Amino acid sequence: MTKIVLPTMDLMFKKLFSCIEHKNVIQGFLNEVLGLDVDADDIVIKNPYSIKSFEEDVKRIEEAEGEGDIEKVTKLRQTIRDVTLSVIDLADVTIEMQLAKPKDFLTRMHYYLDETYTGNYNRNISEGQTRYSSLKPVISLNVLDFDFFEGDRALRSFTYRDDETGAALESEIREGFASEHNLAGRPLKQIGFFELKKHAVKDKDVANWRDFIKSGIPNPGASQAIQEAAKIVQYNNLAMEEREVIDTVERAIATSHAVYLGMKEQAHAEGHAKGRAEGFEGGLQKVALNLFRRNRPLSEVREDTNLPIEVLANLYKQVQQERQGAVAA
Repeated sequence: MTKIVLPTMDLMFKKLFSCIEHKNVIQGFLNEVLGLDVDADDIVIKNPYSIKSFEEDVKRIEEAEGEGDIEKVTKLRQTIRDVTLSVIDLADVTIEMQLAKPKDFLTRMHYYLDETYTGNYNRNISEGQTRYSSLKPVISLNVLDFDFFEGDRALRSFTYRDDETGAALESEIREGFASEHNLAGRPLKQIGFFELKKHAVKDKDVANWRDFIKSGIPNPGASQAIQEAAKIVQYNNLAMEEREVIDTVERAIATSHAVYLGMKEQAHAEGHAKGRAEGFEGGLQKVALNLFRRNRPLSEVREDTNLPIEVLANLYKQVQQERQGAVAA
């Protein structure tokens, strides 16, 4: 059986969606998931995939002192930048893969979106243009391998809208380009969430992309872009340097998983031992309460139960309060 590298893995996700040689895959994803209508030639990759950057990340992590494999994997993932594309002068598109919910998730998503939006300010403006004319709409898609929203809808999109009418605040896209590429009325900022664990989707192509990103295996009848992506994720089709990085990450993940299982098993055993101890002590406390209720002296109760004097003092006080309550009633 052909070994497949899951598209959710950092290296593979970036290779699929930010590699110059794979613009047809990117085009298919943008059109079929985001509902755009762009040609491969329209796409400019702002941070193109390079195995060299991954090798430098792995080397830097391995040289870090005093860190275990769990920290290495975490740090490796944090060094991977988002996939950032420009679709000519239409919009900047960011695509990010999230395997687990990070701290301050929504705050970070808004920050990345706004950072991308302002990144074009005053860039390549022509004579007579304002500095703001360099700003472009932003489409930010977050692919999530965890449940975030309630309900089973897999794909959600949020934009600026009128609170009363629901009308979208549209961007000022060049009219000819907008109509040519089905972009008329495109919102100024759009943030989307594609939850891989959710099942409800309206479009078959979206479902096919969800299933492929989760498994690396194309559904029957999947689009040509997905069929091409399925070849890319095959381990045998990777360069030697890419295989080495994949192997390094997989070993680290396997090691961290083994450490996690060991810690879980130890905690489970300690929990059982603690539970037995607490259960035994709880039984002794019940015995002590009954002895105090029968007016047995503290010295005898302590000898019979071997409980700490502080515990016995509290139990004795509890019995006295019970008696006072009964008298008052």
